[in-house]
Amino acid sequence: MNSSFAKRIFDVIGIIAGILIIVYGVKLSDNGYYGTLTSDAIFGADFYTEQYAATKHAADNINSVGQLIDKICDSMKSLSVVFGIAVVAYFGDRFCDVDTVVQEKKSSDSEMISEKAE
Repeated sequence: MNSSFAKRIFDVIGIIAGILIIVYGVKLSDNGYYGTLTSDAIFGADFYTEQYAATKHAADNINSVGQLIDKICDSMKSLSVVFGIAVVAYFGDRFCDVDTVVQEKKSSDSEMISEKAE
């Protein structure tokens, strides 16, 4: 197997990998986060009101973390799609680089001629 053919095979594999990365980015979890904030409540005793307020703050903080994770996932989707496009463009350019293929073909032909001459 000559090196030009092997390089072209790896270019095709790179293009396929880039397409898979794009598909992964598009299909990345679209479920989103649907948490809600808790409402205030007042009880007859101060202790219960303070305990409820502390629990409310903890629940609201958990909700905020869920929303942050949802935003990070949205960003990862975008980054994955952009990275996939870059991979496809890189390997597609290498695959379609006719000058390199012709030059490698000429060099491999000249190598074969020189081997036969010896």
